[in-house]
Amino acid sequence: MASREITSLDQLMDGAVKERFHKELEKVWNNIFDFRTSARKARTIALIFKFIPSERRDAASMVADVQVKLAPPEALQQTVLMHLCDDGTVQVTEHTDQLPGQIGVDGEEAPLPNIVQFKRLDDQANA
Repeated sequence: MASREITSLDQLMDGAVKERFHKELEKVWNNIFDFRTSARKARTIALIFKFIPSERRDAASMVADVQVKLAPPEALQQTVLMHLCDDGTVQVTEHTDQLPGQIGVDGEEAPLPNIVQFKRLDDQANA
């Protein structure tokens, strides 16, 4: 059986540990630049090694694991405007920063906000 001395981390398992670390590091960089995540939340990469020696202690099984913890996407938040109509229905409209029809900096026209109409509660029970 061929053996070699382990002199650095990047030599372990023919470079597989280093390769996995770099793959997880790429995920961290992408997560940092994802504007859906918190800029200040910490991201971590953990190298975990387990050594399980044989009964005679002349050999050991070495297990290497690379674990990453990324920042989760932040929850979406929106203000909704509610209106009780004369017929008892409730109308809910998303609040937007631009007026419908207003031209934005990108030259696009602001769309109409989403409007949802809810039936009266007693009408829903009869349906």
